[in-house]
Amino acid sequence: RDKSRSEAGKKACETKDKRREKALNAIPIEQVLEHVNLKANESTCCPHCNARDSLSLNAAESTFHCKSCKKKGNTITLVMKAKDLSYWKAIAYLEELSEACEGPCRQKVEQPPEPMSTCEGSRPATSAQPPLPEVSRTFVLVFEMTDYFPQIEEAFDYFFENVFLPDDSLYVVTPEKSYAFKKEFLVKTPREVIVDQLKTKLMKDIRLAARELKSMIIELQLLADMDDPTGNNARAAATILKQISDYRYFDEKKLMDFEEKLKDIEGQKYVFLFYQKNVIPVPPGIGVPDDVEKPPISFSVDRVKKAFSDSLITINFIFVTKTDQYNLDGYRMNPSVGGGLRLIDQSEEIFGAFREMAGATGGISDSSANVAASFERAAVASENYYLLYYTPKSYKSDGKFKSIKVRVKGKNYRITHRAGYIAD
Repeated sequence: RDKSRSEAGKKACETKDKRREKALNAIPIEQVLEHVNLKANESTCCPHCNARDSLSLNAAESTFHCKSCKKKGNTITLVMKAKDLSYWKAIAYLEELSEACEGPCRQKVEQPPEPMSTCEGSRPATSAQPPLPEVSRTFVLVFEMTDYFPQIEEAFDYFFENVFLPDDSLYVVTPEKSYAFKKEFLVKTPREVIVDQLKTKLMKDIRLAARELKSMIIELQLLADMDDPTGNNARAAATILKQISDYRYFDEKKLMDFEEKLKDIEGQKYVFLFYQKNVIPVPPGIGVPDDVEKPPISFSVDRVKKAFSDSLITINFIFVTKTDQYNLDGYRMNPSVGGGLRLIDQSEEIFGAFREMAGATGGISDSSANVAASFERAAVASENYYLLYYTPKSYKSDGKFKSIKVRVKGKNYRITHRAGYIAD
């Protein structure tokens, strides 16, 4: 029993030591001075004698030394004196400080200034706050789809009733065209008219873009029905399969051009990408090339997601699992096919890439056969957020990507946020 008590006491001491060590390194001592109102306009005050500019700081060890009263201490004793707290309450105070981390360096989150304590012989601080970020909103609805579903109209209704505000901007990108809607039109035009125009344009563009795709699929079936003693049909079928595979091709230039256009827009940019499951129906007897069976990703996911994160673009990826069952069932029922239709799903790699991009930009990814339900979940998530901003310490314009980590202490929350920015 004595041994178990001794071990328990030892563990308790180890836990306290770890907690103390963690509190000492939780936030740089220079920033602690700001939090406890002992620093303003680069002037520091001693918590013991209130002498101005008398503190010598040791950032590596999180300690201070006053040249005036000769008092020494660390971040914990600093908080104890400045806030009149006990030892463990001072540690708890340090643990509760909200923080945003850029790489290994903690960064203070900007917040409304509190009244500063008056140092000896000084006036109350009136430090200028950094400029507020641009909070205007631009929504971009992108449709990479080959079929129009009635639920899309429900998604439009929800968007204009619950998400879109009079000062917001709107762009819609279809498989054929891009549309920029003027604010005057969006404000003055009844919602029903806007939704009807959107539905008409989207339905027309999706069907127009899908026409060529469906004609290639029909041609592929005709080749499968023919005798092929010379092998010419097999080669022609392989060419068509490659064309079908490339039809919804995402290359890096296309994505980066899209990012560049959005980057020039001020404020927050919210992209909702509707991507329909990409299935290729292959009749029996048709060989499938390797680059069609498992098509490689044609862009650097890491490079693209860093670019989008840097441009304040939030991507919400909506994966539509429903396909054109009427056409697929028609192939299955065709007696010449013999019920041996093979379906190649080309969505796995692109799904993983865009899901990763959504996470890196602070957005979410969702998949469903119901377009409206999936969009509503993404829209609700995008409407609930905090806007945090800070000034990086020791900023260098070196063109490198700087990672950001955001944490909430004391709670088991799942945080989504942009991955970082490029220091240019």
